[in-house]
Amino acid sequence: LGRVMCAWVLISDSELLLNQFGRDGGSVNALLVLPLRSVELLWGKTLALAVYQTVQIVPLHTVMIGTKTLNPIDAAAALCLAGSNFLLYVGVGHWTSIRMPWPIPHNILKKSARPNPMMLLVALGLSIGSGALFGGLYLGLARSSASMLLPMTAILLGVATLVYWRFVLP
Repeated sequence: LGRVMCAWVLISDSELLLNQFGRDGGSVNALLVLPLRSVELLWGKTLALAVYQTVQIVPLHTVMIGTKTLNPIDAAAALCLAGSNFLLYVGVGHWTSIRMPWPIPHNILKKSARPNPMMLLVALGLSIGSGALFGGLYLGLARSSASMLLPMTAILLGVATLVYWRFVLP
């Protein structure tokens, strides 16, 4: 259940994760003239999006643990998997934000800007692919060796962080 909730938050925020400069509007010009390297700008976006995701996911898991709907070890494993999935979305989002940008309206009720159809295909493919990869891994570990679920997902998060830091961000 915790894994499903983490995946739902990522999918519902995929527009923001895959179009990281969409809400900036005309401010993007100001961002680009700041004395920052592009790596620093992308790192800042990643940290801001990580805080945004954390504010959504951690309270939800805290409530689920408090109501005994989810045990703490499964919740920690789901959070590790959500972190790995988040890094995948953000890494792809760096590329799509630059290659296929489109404005996101600030007032969600006035959806004047339509999303890029190619971006919808990227979001759908990423959701299906990451769901199969990370969801399959989670279910496989949970069924075969539940005691290895948390250590393996923590290792996966470490590897995802290393790959993001060494290869995606630069």
